[in-house]
Amino acid sequence: MGNIYLSGAWALEAFQRGGVDVETLALSMPEEFHALLYQTDSITPEAADRLLQRCAELSHNPHFGLSMNEYVDISMYGIFGYLLLNSHTVSDLFRYIDRYYEIFYATSAAFTIQTQEDPIALRYHDSSLPGFCGSHLVEWSLGFVPTYLTSKIGNAGFPEKVQFMHSAPANTDKLKSVFGPNLYFDQSENLLSYPHSILKT
Repeated sequence: MGNIYLSGAWALEAFQRGGVDVETLALSMPEEFHALLYQTDSITPEAADRLLQRCAELSHNPHFGLSMNEYVDISMYGIFGYLLLNSHTVSDLFRYIDRYYEIFYATSAAFTIQTQEDPIALRYHDSSLPGFCGSHLVEWSLGFVPTYLTSKIGNAGFPEKVQFMHSAPANTDKLKSVFGPNLYFDQSENLLSYPHSILKT
């Protein structure tokens, strides 16, 4: 499409890896598609989730957002990805996500990670829309953490508990394969819970 130098080219590549016809996506959602290409770092969470929902429809993958963690190489996240790849400990990883997510991706979406708690709470939220519960974007964002950790430390990377603000899908097998068995839906916040001891890993 001649967009390899645009800021959102990496996302289009990931969409294509997931079986999405990006030409059809562009025609059906021109405003969101334009924002993705030219304002990737500041596309609103709502617009991003709408795009992911359309990708789910076009690819016939109801968990497209969660699957983005399979389609995206961490290096595609630029400087933020470089930091994540150079995390030497779980503590480093959590600190980088907490501090830099909203700096490098200047949207209203952010992580708040409280490592002083036991268990540790990793909260994903949208400061402009406190009740935002777009399932695809939330599952992609929260899902990155256990996807990355289990690739490095095995089953210890699964969270103890996961809370979602959105309702449960008809089939939770894909979610359990990424997050583990302890899933709770229709909650007041989007949250991953880990034992404090994981910081020593």
